[in-house]
Amino acid sequence: MNRVLRTAMAKDPAERHPSAAAMGAELRAALALPDVGPPEVPSEVARAAAPAPAPAGSAGRGRLALVAGLVALVLLAGGGLAYALTRGGDSDRAATPASPRPSASGVTTPAEPSASSSSSGVAPSTNQRTAIDNFSRQLAASSVMSQEQSNCVATSVVNQLGLSKLVADGFFAEDLTFLDPDLADLPDEKAALSQATLSCLTLD
Repeated sequence: MNRVLRTAMAKDPAERHPSAAAMGAELRAALALPDVGPPEVPSEVARAAAPAPAPAGSAGRGRLALVAGLVALVLLAGGGLAYALTRGGDSDRAATPASPRPSASGVTTPAEPSASSSSSGVAPSTNQRTAIDNFSRQLAASSVMSQEQSNCVATSVVNQLGLSKLVADGFFAEDLTFLDPDLADLPDEKAALSQATLSCLTLD
């Protein structure tokens, strides 16, 4: 999956997939492989990916690249892909509280991502709400997702991992500003964001 996303989001158009069909074929091949570790990356792709770490404050090199790639893949293959990818990652993230999955019809209700914070009847804390608002605002500003989808993703990620971990990992600053870090260094955040994005993309 990482290799498919890197190719889809390559800065040089010549290094991207030549067509949607080619991208779909590579994606289907990637999904058919057992998840036994990072896929081998062709040397030319590795060289192209070498400058990937972005300077601090450069938006779009962390979560936006991942979200944009996931959106493109879901639009290419349909809602069934979102379900397959979310289900396929369950065994690798057994220790991580799962975010809501799409129902059998492939539709997830907007209320589901925030269920963990409301099931006890307690609303998110002020700090949680601030972090969610900051994160969802930047997601929506990217024009990749709607405001409703952005809020769904932000709420799900904060609920899954907890605000303390997200601040400690540098996902949020101490003042709860979203930092858009390089997700290659944050596997837990990358997994949570991928799962939340695929689930929330079914929202209208």
